[in-house]
Amino acid sequence: MQHALKFVTEVRSDSEYADIPEQAIFEIDPASAAGIAALSRRVLDANANKIEVFDYRTTWLKKSAQSDADIEDPENQEAVELDALVVSEAEFWFTGYLKHTHVKICTERQRIDEVCQHFGIETIETVEDRALAWLCSLADLKLWDWSDDQGNQLSECAPPSDGYEDSHNALMALIDSARTFLASIGHESTPLGPGGIDNPVLAGAAASMQSIH
Repeated sequence: MQHALKFVTEVRSDSEYADIPEQAIFEIDPASAAGIAALSRRVLDANANKIEVFDYRTTWLKKSAQSDADIEDPENQEAVELDALVVSEAEFWFTGYLKHTHVKICTERQRIDEVCQHFGIETIETVEDRALAWLCSLADLKLWDWSDDQGNQLSECAPPSDGYEDSHNALMALIDSARTFLASIGHESTPLGPGGIDNPVLAGAAASMQSIH
């Protein structure tokens, strides 16, 4: 089991003359990292600047801690309310308001990709990049003896010398690479078996392959 990452950061504020805490301490475990990565994806999907959710994990210290006793000392803990986790496309940080004031404080920003890398978590963007690369490698294959939807003949290369065997090997390699990719991102691929193909195009292709035997 992986231990949580502990962050100790300075505290910042736009209030120039406010008496703000010197230090903030918080921890991020694998589940938190995965949740932050998911929120960053929602920011990207919504074309938004950031997302804020209530989160009270941060300890705000009036004076920088020199020992665990300084962290646990109630007299050294700043009273903060409306604590929140803020997530942008690439970074996350924590904010809050000094109690009974309009003074907003925040931690230093942290890189989402660095935290996810530490825990071995694939960010959604990285998974998409890998999926796109796989699709590009598929689209780069050459068509031969094929007609498009308009009936146009497509022959981008000469027919392979071994015909069916070459086509079969290429298809099997693609299926294997697709399943390997899905397994690497934690997605279980369960073959439907003969006759259990849901996609009509693939079903037609499978029927054609079977008729050759």
